Amino acid sequence: MKISGSKSWRIVIHSYLLWIMVLFSGCRMRMGGTKFLWLFLLVPFVITLMILAYRSKIVALKKFAPGAKAESEETAKWGWEEISKNLSLVRKATKSTIMVCALIFLIGAMARPQYGGTEKMLKVKGIDIALAIDFSKSMLARDIRPDRITRAKKEIEELLGKLTGDRVAVVPFAGTAISYPLTTDYGAIGLFLRDIKPYDMPLGGTNIGAAIESATKLLTSDPSSKGRSKVIVLLTDGEDHEGQGVEAAKEAAKHGIKIIVLGIGTGTAELVPKYLEDGTQDGFQQDVDGKYVTTSLSPENEEKLKEIARDTKGIYIRSAPGKINIFPVIEEIRRMKQEEIKARKVTIYDEFYIWLLLPAFLLLLVECLISDSS
Repeated sequence: MKISGSKSWRIVIHSYLLWIMVLFSGCRMRMGGTKFLWLFLLVPFVITLMILAYRSKIVALKKFAPGAKAESEETAKWGWEEISKNLSLVRKATKSTIMVCALIFLIGAMARPQYGGTEKMLKVKGIDIALAIDFSKSMLARDIRPDRITRAKKEIEELLGKLTGDRVAVVPFAGTAISYPLTTDYGAIGLFLRDIKPYDMPLGGTNIGAAIESATKLLTSDPSSKGRSKVIVLLTDGEDHEGQGVEAAKEAAKHGIKIIVLGIGTGTAELVPKYLEDGTQDGFQQDVDGKYVTTSLSPENEEKLKEIARDTKGIYIRSAPGKINIFPVIEEIRRMKQEEIKARKVTIYDEFYIWLLLPAFLLLLVECLISDSS
């Protein structure tokens, strides 16, 4: 039984479509390579070109067949039959049909059909935290009992007690900043902070910008920090003598670093105690003119601290007298960890492309094995 070229086209294509419909029925399919779906639009053009080439070849063969110019119709028919004996046009049509089907399978494989889907949790690396702590002499003021620096240390102690798996660096600062590398040894950090005092700082004054710059460099220079969320916890009374804090915060934001600011102090002017080397108080700090130095968390300074937090999508908290205020910081870090967990939860789909790729290569192999001649 002979099958015409047009019928073979329809049979193969309809079989392909029926097979795909049965296979995909009941499955929740998605495409992993949707950018390749537009290639299906080329299939009709390829089919059209093949049909035109097929027809033009028949016309050419009839034109140049032996006896084609003979006046006798029987002689012309004899010439066409002589060529047909050696050239199977049905095979030509079959080879073209196979090529088109192989093309459809290849495009389908490139589109990466996927089905199913199971959620998988990637390993969460934790958060890198830089504690930028103001150790300027104004932090010795007692508007926050027992004094600002002791309150800052208690806040940090509470924070360290709530962390799990996060790396912490310490950046003490006054007129300049000193950085200590990231570690998960929270006990060592606690011991270090208990021993350090404002008089241990190499340069007086307050430079919040230097602290943020140093913390940013520390968090971004470590190769192992790649892919980890980063946050700077800034504890300060807000007296920035250099005025570079906001600019440094904007630079930190470019690296995706969030800054949480804990303002320590009150709006009331407070004298700054002066201490001897043995730790006993020796009156209060005075300026070069002999006037007593006062300090306060003024509205102007507080607004700058809020701007630092705002520019990095962080938060600002004011440490009120009489209670620990680090808990909002702890909650913000927990929220960041939850966001990181969500970001690292991925859906793994079962890939279907192999079942399209194999038939494509098999069809191409079959096409190569089919001879043009009978």
